[in-house]
Amino acid sequence: MEVYVEYVIIDNLIIDFLLLKLSTKTVQVRSSFFRILISAILGTVVAVIIPLTKVSNNFQVLIKLLLALAMCLISANTDSLKKHFFNVCFFILYTSLLGGAIIALFYLSGVDYNVYFTIHYNSFAPIGITILLVYVFYLLLTKLIKRLITVKNVYPFFRKCAVVVGGKKFIVNGYIDSGNLLFEPKYNLPIIVASKNLSNKIFNGNLVVKNNGLIKYQTAGGEGVMNVYVLDKLLIYNGVSVSTVKNVLIGKSEQNFYGGECDLLLHPSLF
Repeated sequence: MEVYVEYVIIDNLIIDFLLLKLSTKTVQVRSSFFRILISAILGTVVAVIIPLTKVSNNFQVLIKLLLALAMCLISANTDSLKKHFFNVCFFILYTSLLGGAIIALFYLSGVDYNVYFTIHYNSFAPIGITILLVYVFYLLLTKLIKRLITVKNVYPFFRKCAVVVGGKKFIVNGYIDSGNLLFEPKYNLPIIVASKNLSNKIFNGNLVVKNNGLIKYQTAGGEGVMNVYVLDKLLIYNGVSVSTVKNVLIGKSEQNFYGGECDLLLHPSLF
């Protein structure tokens, strides 16, 4: 199968676009469709011109490094030199990982991997196979990036806790929620909130739990009411130490938090 330059231009344009989008997502810098598109067009133009010249391999490496720098500067809308630096590093890293993965897959499949480097080639590889591989690579890494960002931004606020109620102890993950500003109005006691899973364990069993009544709360979706109960005590583990809180109430929620990884929204006043 003979493939001409127009197909390779489309391949390069889409691949560069996805790689630039990945690197900006990883570094969490602002960008836009048009900035990334302009950057990808620049990369595609240079990728088409280089094979037509007699530039040495060493000089090609220098050109590609400078090109990566220029593409990342165009795609990232930030004044932070640190973020620009990491954007370039991740773009080069993803490009290298992707190139190695494609060469390995082509080699194992018996396909001439020179199709990845030339603008005019003969191969049994279907047109657009590299785009498909890059898109799968993009989807997998996007999920990984989201997971890592969640870990970075959320997990420092997680604490191992023990809710003691009705004489029984429940070991759970608690999250220090700055948005939880619930106080019991009469005695000004902080209110922590139990997930649906934890609420089912506490309130659907044979435990004797003292009901403290209903409390009104406000969210972005509107107002609501929540049943609030009296805890025996709350234990918050901080590494080797543990804090015991006795004057705290617990609210019953009808939803789970953070995909079930957290069962308790802690009150910031407890810290």
